[in-house]
Amino acid sequence: MKVCVLSIFFLCFVVQAQGREPLFVQGSLLYWQAQIGGISDGVKEGISSSNMENPKFPWDVGFVLGMGTCFSHDGWQLLLQWTSFKTHANTTQNYSFPTSLAPSWILPQESPPFFQKAQQHWRLHLGLVDLFLSKTFHPSSCVDLTSQMGLRFGSIRQKCHLEYMEPGQVVVRTKNKFSGIGPTIGGRASYGFFSWGLFAEVRVGTLYGEFYVHQAETERLGVHQVFDSLAPFTEGSMGIYWRSPRRWTVEMTWDQSLFFSQNQWMRFLSSSQKGCFAANQGDLTLAGIHAHARYEF
Repeated sequence: MKVCVLSIFFLCFVVQAQGREPLFVQGSLLYWQAQIGGISDGVKEGISSSNMENPKFPWDVGFVLGMGTCFSHDGWQLLLQWTSFKTHANTTQNYSFPTSLAPSWILPQESPPFFQKAQQHWRLHLGLVDLFLSKTFHPSSCVDLTSQMGLRFGSIRQKCHLEYMEPGQVVVRTKNKFSGIGPTIGGRASYGFFSWGLFAEVRVGTLYGEFYVHQAETERLGVHQVFDSLAPFTEGSMGIYWRSPRRWTVEMTWDQSLFFSQNQWMRFLSSSQKGCFAANQGDLTLAGIHAHARYEF
């Protein structure tokens, strides 16, 4: 992916140098929280109540780098940007009698096991490369409306490692990887007063690509599957911006993104029929703030 990004960035420089079109660069510092549905390590069984045990997802830092050009004809803009975000969640559960954990990840057994301790480690690597073409309309001196269309390449890689202990030990190792490419469309509305302004942006799209899912359980299971699928997504943001007379633009933004059906890990329903399982257990959500800066040459 890095080679692809660097190659396209170089191409943008060449086009800009030959066409004499103005160039801009931009970058963002992300502070996001990622959550994925359906990765509970089990059900906490007590005397009078039961509840699902879910991991606690932390906040982590990522970044966005972008470069683009503004065409002199009709005010079109071309933007290429790269988004990188990595995060992980670690959970340790300890129980004492009469409370125990009924695991949700292991193969079913005739005598369902209960454990007194569980550890879970989940990891996410998200990489996006976007090429956007946009045009801004000015219905009034204070209002700007921008339409946008583009092409996205996305890579979403997840791993989950679980250990159930006491009595015995059962280890479950899993991978859930997706990569694909597809179209995206969106729009932005902003209202400015002097050098300041408010804005809101929304974007929808879908990626067509390949899922690779692998699961292994201590001495009982080792299975993987590969399949093609559509993976739709939605993104929204809102915030405040400031534009300086010296070609700088600074934004502070709240982001919310949803990648549908990214949890394709298998939950097996029968110990004798390993082909009987349920998947598509949850969506990946990203939420948080980012600080953005742009400079126009």
